[in-house]
Amino acid sequence: MVRRCLSVVSMISVLQIAGAQDIPEATKVRVRLEQPLSSATAEEGQPVQFAVSDDVRINDVVVIPHDAVVNGTVVQAVGKRRMGRTGKLDFSIDNIVLPNGGKIPVRYSVVKKEGGSHAVSTGIITAGVAVVFWPAAPFVLLRKGKDTVFNKGMAFDVFTDRAYTLKEQKPIVASSAPAKAPTSNDKGPSLNNEDVIALKKVGYSDGLILSRIEVSGGSYKLDTQSMI
Repeated sequence: MVRRCLSVVSMISVLQIAGAQDIPEATKVRVRLEQPLSSATAEEGQPVQFAVSDDVRINDVVVIPHDAVVNGTVVQAVGKRRMGRTGKLDFSIDNIVLPNGGKIPVRYSVVKKEGGSHAVSTGIITAGVAVVFWPAAPFVLLRKGKDTVFNKGMAFDVFTDRAYTLKEQKPIVASSAPAKAPTSNDKGPSLNNEDVIALKKVGYSDGLILSRIEVSGGSYKLDTQSMI
């Protein structure tokens, strides 16, 4: 029981350190297009959906999970025209939406241009962004009279436009009253993972937390998802 309790407290300490993690500016994030786009049907200002392709880790901690939503916008859409003129299509990749609801703007280069910021109004073609991967068909169909097409699954590398501090999960508020020392006959209320986190947050020592756990009837889950 004591060994299991120590595991709970140790894991909580690690998660608290991870919760204070920063995402530095210019962190590279690979994103993939989640929908096909064609100059024949796209409209300027239309939202474009992307997703993060791979987990982004800082100090071996996942700070941006794969499949996180990424927002984009069509900035130019012109269908194919007479005289064999090719259609035009361009879109921007604007921001990454974190699981906590926070948004990180992105840009297309590691180094921010002097006086510049992320180019929400600038598309990937205008910015000269190279496609990382495309399935099946060519990246852009440029033969005369063809519409410009981007295929679902195309991937692009972008970079965070500013540093971002991850918000820690708000703990359950524990009582601020001093805890009395437990006795062998003192069966306190059942505790769970969230209760232990709350006690840790308000300054209880590991020893006192272990004492509280030992006299409680609670049960604790140590799998990764439960600890998070």
